[in-house]
Amino acid sequence: MNAHEDYAALPRPVESVPLPGGGTVHVRDLTIAELRGIDTRADALPERDRGLAWTLRLVAAALVYADGKPVFETPADPAADAEQVAEVERWFTPSQLRAIAEAAAPTREDAKKN
Repeated sequence: MNAHEDYAALPRPVESVPLPGGGTVHVRDLTIAELRGIDTRADALPERDRGLAWTLRLVAAALVYADGKPVFETPADPAADAEQVAEVERWFTPSQLRAIAEAAAPTREDAKKN
C-alpha cells in the first residue's frame, strides 16, 4: 500500500444518533470533499430549495450501518442523487433530519459543547 491508499482506508468514526420519537441511526464523519460535493449538488437547485436540499444530501451521505458501511454510495449522476433524496424524505421527519444533520456536521457552537 502507498500513502494514498493508507489514508483512503482510514476508518471513520461512527456515532449512534438517538432520534426524536424513538429509534437510533448511525452516522459517520464526512470528508471535506464529500461536504463540497453536497454543496455543489445543492447549489444547482433553486435558491428556495437549497437549505432543505443540503440537509437531505448531508443525511444521505452520512448515514451508515452500525459497522460503518454507507447506506448509500456517493451518487454518480443526478438520477441517483434524486433517488437518495427521495428515500431520506420518506424515512425521516424534520426533527429527525435535524438530529442527524447536527450529528454529521455539528456547528461550531455544538462542537464547543463536546
